[in-house]
Amino acid sequence: MTYQQWYEPLGHPSPDYLKSNNYSDATNLPKVPKDWQCETCITSKSTQRKPTTITDIRSDTLFELIHSDLSGKFSTTSFCKSNYYVTFIDDCTRYAWIYPIHAKSDIVTVFTSFIYARYTQDNAIIKRFRTNGGEYVNAAMLTLLDKEGIVLDLSPTYSHESNGVAKLYNRTIITAARSLLTGLPLALWAEAIATAVYL
Repeated sequence: MTYQQWYEPLGHPSPDYLKSNNYSDATNLPKVPKDWQCETCITSKSTQRKPTTITDIRSDTLFELIHSDLSGKFSTTSFCKSNYYVTFIDDCTRYAWIYPIHAKSDIVTVFTSFIYARYTQDNAIIKRFRTNGGEYVNAAMLTLLDKEGIVLDLSPTYSHESNGVAKLYNRTIITAARSLLTGLPLALWAEAIATAVYL
């Protein structure tokens, strides 16, 4: 297989990650061709903003802090009838979960599911929840956080760097999803984003 044939199905990762010495079972990975460039990446990953610097000290305990951000409304409704997606990211491991949702008000429902899934599957209790989105500050969400004893760590509005982990993560998976969607219907965006998170 060529380098391109490995690169595209894996979500167009940085060439630094696609090296055989990074994987114990990937001795057959081809080397990056000299002067290699991916036209899809050049188009879909271009940006005008300078990268955000994250200065926070990372948690050393699983689920001590969860970062979250909402993205959308997308111009095309997905095949699963979603217009937005919400991410939850563990600060300690940077492991992430994604939930496509139809409306912003669905955040409370999916966060409730996320809390109980972590308790049941991981025997973990979430202690803090960091976001800067106004859609998280409503009576239902505040009631849920109070009931579960989770501290809301609300960063200032319009200060994306204060919620930098979630914002940068969303940017990363969106650019990967754009690359994966090349030549495919835009209504597959939810599947493309889920694939990017899995990869």
